[in-house]
Amino acid sequence: MNGLLTQAADGFAAVFGYPPDGIWSAPGRVNLIGEHTDYNEGFALPFAIDRRTFAALALRDDDLVRVSSSLTDGIGEASLRDLSPAAVNGWTAYPVGVTWGPGQVGTGLAGLADFDAHSVSYVPLGAGLSSSAALESALAVALNEAWRLGFAGPLLVRATHLAENEFVGAPTGILDQSASLLAKEGAVLFIDCRGGSSTPVDLRLDESGLAVLVIDTKVKHEHASGGYAARRARHVVAEDQCVLDTVQALRAQLPEEVGRLLTASHRSMRDDSRSPPENSTRLSRRRCTTARWEQE
Repeated sequence: MNGLLTQAADGFAAVFGYPPDGIWSAPGRVNLIGEHTDYNEGFALPFAIDRRTFAALALRDDDLVRVSSSLTDGIGEASLRDLSPAAVNGWTAYPVGVTWGPGQVGTGLAGLADFDAHSVSYVPLGAGLSSSAALESALAVALNEAWRLGFAGPLLVRATHLAENEFVGAPTGILDQSASLLAKEGAVLFIDCRGGSSTPVDLRLDESGLAVLVIDTKVKHEHASGGYAARRARHVVAEDQCVLDTVQALRAQLPEEVGRLLTASHRSMRDDSRSPPENSTRLSRRRCTTARWEQE
């Protein structure tokens, strides 16, 4: 970890010519089960991973926000007094959106200091590990402390989620930001997306002699163009029940049951979450149960 902090600090100094005030970080995430449910006011069960994004930040006082990243050249700039989606483009919409977010959830930006920020990410981009939420969350916790906002985790989730939805323009739910900001080590985060409440559920992997492997398939995706507004409702209904059943199975220490539920979830993603084939006239109804995946 110390080496990563040093890289973030050195990167900041190389771009801006002076050392940062501090360095903050947030993790990427994997979703155990509950796919495409969060933006449909359903249930999800993600957990944080050991890959993180670091944000080195220093406050300034000249009405200018400057952001940079180790992953791209150049510096993005925006005025703290005149933040809008039209004022930025490309990846800078994510950090500038996070700057805009607190003003949408209960605190004005007037009187707050401007800043320089440099990000270093070790969350693979476009790999389904939510590198964007890790960037948003790292900067959000940095600004929460530097600006002395006093926001609790759920309010930071709201601010970063609004940034991604309304500033970046990606119609996602709260899963990614919730996992990055609220997840606990050794547990999945059970999220009720209807009201945004969340509860950690212990995985107990060591007790079961199991491990979770995160495998990079090399398939890339982007939130803003990922078809999130065109998913089918039947998958969501069944998937919500799968999440509830998985929580019960984890609490009862029934890993084999979790495996069956994961298989059911993947079948639903394959068969029910997209439009049916042109030659299909009828699709069976499916429901998830703690015993098996049933077709009726």
